[in-house]
Amino acid sequence: MNHLLTGPPRCGKTTALERTVECLRADGVAVGGVLTRERRRDGDRVGFVCRDLDSGEEGWLASVDREDGPRVGKYRVDRETIRDVVVPAVEAGRSADVLVVDEIAAMQCHSAAFVAAVENALAHETPLLASVATGSEGVPGAVTRREDVTVEWVREATRDAIPGRLCRSVSTRL
Repeated sequence: MNHLLTGPPRCGKTTALERTVECLRADGVAVGGVLTRERRRDGDRVGFVCRDLDSGEEGWLASVDREDGPRVGKYRVDRETIRDVVVPAVEAGRSADVLVVDEIAAMQCHSAAFVAAVENALAHETPLLASVATGSEGVPGAVTRREDVTVEWVREATRDAIPGRLCRSVSTRL
């Protein structure tokens, strides 16, 4: 079974995934994939950096300082980072016990290779833990409507309990 976390920006989806990764690794579970963290300057969010959970390689997914690339809100997406960091992390993560993808959203979906990697991951037997943008449009909406996923809304009142619950749920199925 694949588990998706959704909710508005800054609700704690990435933090819940990070804590789940820590819990799984503490239990000896091999976790691969990618996490994405915001970057701030003088208190303002200026972009997002993604990190391969296996190699530790990082790259700017999107930034207010980029002058080229597709625009999503105030950010410009770096398709090369998606190609060179995100997609290889997702593809390699399928050989782990659990694959984490943070996040399936508009920025990442500007890459056809990313969309294909997510579709391949969903078709693979490796359990997927992912954060996904809210809404029913495009790839994020299609992913949440799949029969082989459970979708959980992350809220302030519930976000601290999610990592332990996900860790137990995934560990018992391995």
